[in-house]
Amino acid sequence: MANSMMTVSPSSLPPSVPVGQAPSGSDNIPVDVDFVVSPNAQAVAAAERQRDGFIQGPTVTEAPVAASATVSVPPPGAPPVLTNAGGAVLKAPVLVPIYYGDFWKTAQGAKDAAATDAFAQEIGPSALTDVLSEYGVGEATFGGSVQVPGAVTSAMTDADVQKVVKDALAAGSAKPNAQGLYTVFLPKGAVLQHGTHTSKQGLGGYHNSFAGTDGKPVYYAAIAYSERGNGIDFTGVPSDNVSITASHEWAEAETDPDVNSAIPGHSIAWFDRTNNSEIGDLAIKQLPLNQTFQKDAANRAVQLEWSNKDGAYEIAPKGTTSTNVAPPPPPPPTVVLPPAPNRPANSTEMEGIVTVDKYDGLQHGRNGVHEIVEGTLTQLNAVAKPGLINTNNLKIAMNVKSQTDPSGLPNEIPLTRGDKIEVEGEYISPQSPSATSQAIVHFTHDPLGYVIINGQKYA
Repeated sequence: MANSMMTVSPSSLPPSVPVGQAPSGSDNIPVDVDFVVSPNAQAVAAAERQRDGFIQGPTVTEAPVAASATVSVPPPGAPPVLTNAGGAVLKAPVLVPIYYGDFWKTAQGAKDAAATDAFAQEIGPSALTDVLSEYGVGEATFGGSVQVPGAVTSAMTDADVQKVVKDALAAGSAKPNAQGLYTVFLPKGAVLQHGTHTSKQGLGGYHNSFAGTDGKPVYYAAIAYSERGNGIDFTGVPSDNVSITASHEWAEAETDPDVNSAIPGHSIAWFDRTNNSEIGDLAIKQLPLNQTFQKDAANRAVQLEWSNKDGAYEIAPKGTTSTNVAPPPPPPPTVVLPPAPNRPANSTEMEGIVTVDKYDGLQHGRNGVHEIVEGTLTQLNAVAKPGLINTNNLKIAMNVKSQTDPSGLPNEIPLTRGDKIEVEGEYISPQSPSATSQAIVHFTHDPLGYVIINGQKYA
């Protein structure tokens, strides 16, 4: 059986976790390459991105993931060298997402599955394939997705994941293909377990293979629904975490599909012996966690992969920057409204519609619990001092009800990129001593303001 997972560094793993060995010659020595970033390493990465809270006092929040003009990142130390130990690669990979669990029937689950389906269709023609092509990998295609209902009551083991794939193939909902990469996406909250690793300990995913009914390999992967406390939280946004993890596993499965295979004639392909790593593990081991990914042309978060040719980590080959990063957002609309007096300097009451760019989740501070989103003001309905308003890069802090504060949202309402919310509250410009580098809208509740999400008003 083959298995492949990521490890950030031997020192970050519990002492009981085997690190594995590099292959010797063409021998298939077992390699432990689980996609694991320890909770401590994730906490360090989050702390490095610490910013001041939106009202007062320092709190840990995640920096927004934005498109970057840098698509090539040199290694901080000795450059890796990927060599082929004689194994095959996937020359025509077919990506087949399998969504397991009843979560994918919910509104949030359906939205997440649609985003992942779109990512699986976009990543094949993307510039990342140009990076992987130097290893003989062909352009991936989308083989359709599969929904498998069911309640997840315990940790999903590798045997469970294999059963999901086997059942989907046997039922005909997933079509057999020698180049198929059947990727099981676990539902929100489900724990993924592989060997000694679990997603509660930082396991994000792995790729693997088993012998099919014809004795030939069936390639598959498992991806945890990563968010804080489960899996690998790169950005604080589950959809980003899932796309980063999926791109990691797909790149490894395409360049080294038969790692640890027990099927005769199938062996390790592209592998870095010095670092004991497949292609996806290298960036995780060498770069800070928040520098291991970038946004691609479709504005999806994608892990950087090593290019022997360019000697750098990339989501696009050198020289293709302008066509392989997300384009800048369109200019905001010009808003001119008569000013109103009696507001403090550098702040104003405002009302408008915001398009979500990034969901930061809940933030706990001395002023209570707030749900945080970052976005762009796309419609300004009213404002006391229009000269203060900056329509880009807004942080919206929405109060969540608690025993000490009964106003605001009844509970966390997860949002995703592109969602629209209507808000009224106090706008604080970035120049205010109370703000950070971002403009802030808070007090979106009684007695000053409100927020409307999915047609429901909260105050």
